[in-house]
Amino acid sequence: MKLRGSPSKGQIVIPAAFFFPTLMLFVFLLFETAKLSREKIRHQFAADAAVFVEMTNYSDFLNRSAYVNGAFPMRIFWEGFHGTPMQCLGKSGCSGDTTLDELLFNDGAFPRSKQDPNPDSFANSAGTLPLWDIEYGANSPDMSTRNSTINTANPDPEGQDCSDTDANASASNCVVLISKHTAQFWNVNWDDANQVYRLYVQIFQLLGSVESAQFQVLRRLTTEGKRHNFLQKSYWLNVGGDNAIGEAQKAAANFSNGNDAGFNSAKNAAVNFHCVKHVLFYGNTVTPQNLFQKTFMVGSVPIPEMPNNIGENCDGLFQVVTVDKNTLKTMTLDSGIGWPVTFAWAPPSSNYFNVSLKGLARNGDPGGQPVVSATAFVDGFGGSMPSVWPDPTPKFQVRTYP
Repeated sequence: MKLRGSPSKGQIVIPAAFFFPTLMLFVFLLFETAKLSREKIRHQFAADAAVFVEMTNYSDFLNRSAYVNGAFPMRIFWEGFHGTPMQCLGKSGCSGDTTLDELLFNDGAFPRSKQDPNPDSFANSAGTLPLWDIEYGANSPDMSTRNSTINTANPDPEGQDCSDTDANASASNCVVLISKHTAQFWNVNWDDANQVYRLYVQIFQLLGSVESAQFQVLRRLTTEGKRHNFLQKSYWLNVGGDNAIGEAQKAAANFSNGNDAGFNSAKNAAVNFHCVKHVLFYGNTVTPQNLFQKTFMVGSVPIPEMPNNIGENCDGLFQVVTVDKNTLKTMTLDSGIGWPVTFAWAPPSSNYFNVSLKGLARNGDPGGQPVVSATAFVDGFGGSMPSVWPDPTPKFQVRTYP
């Protein structure tokens, strides 16, 4: 006789004895994978932030240089000389009454917008302009080719004619501040011409000093010793830990693949300061012996001595600063190159499975560590075409891609 009853209890115990350990191993595997993934994401965000902050140093320098080249002198000469009327006194060589800033612009003394010389009204439209049409003028008969020599990617700041045949003198690397035609037909007297000369030197000394200081700050923060201080500190602040500084220092050494090397010098490199050693100007005098007096200044003796921070970058009086087009091209989004940086980071030193992850990354550095990378670009915004010179347009902004 067979007894009927319920199935024997405990039949699932044996399969469960195999299943639960496997499940726990799977849970720990997910936990360790998530921990590793979280570390990589944290390092990736740190890399993105570091390269963005570092590239901002360069975009700020480019924008400030564009302002020094264009908007600043445009504003200074308008404020300083637009209120000075100049009368042509009915002479056939002048085209009518004008202002002193207009005469200086026509002689190629300073840059401004061709379309709108008033900086107040220009400021209202500048934000919507893709390119700022600021350049040195050269419209007087004595200076007709000045704009073709300085308003180029490789500017030559020399004036068209720095020879004084009556005084049997000539000079190279020279700029004409007040031309003979301007002094004669608008009756620029000798005392006023000297005053304009002194103000002109002070203005461009100031602009050169500002630009030189900006460049020195950029170099100290970035290229000198390949420190890239902002990149290192930003990465360390976001990652923390004992390994962050070493990882950041190693990454700073490979930042931009060497394309930033030209920013470490102001001579024959990416950044070039263009200056003049001589200034020539004319002025009328009422002495009966010589109704038209000309003055020719040579070297640094008549020009106030340049501060050391200008002399470090060029000899003479600052005119304009340029950044090499090929270097800029490597930084732009259109080139598709950009300035990359790679961080090799240390994975967690311990895990549940007691497996060392160091040396296992196949796409890492030669030491086998995992890496994160980011690439920075400088580009325009709103359809703009940023430029340092010519047409200085301070609309550089930073873009980063992981």
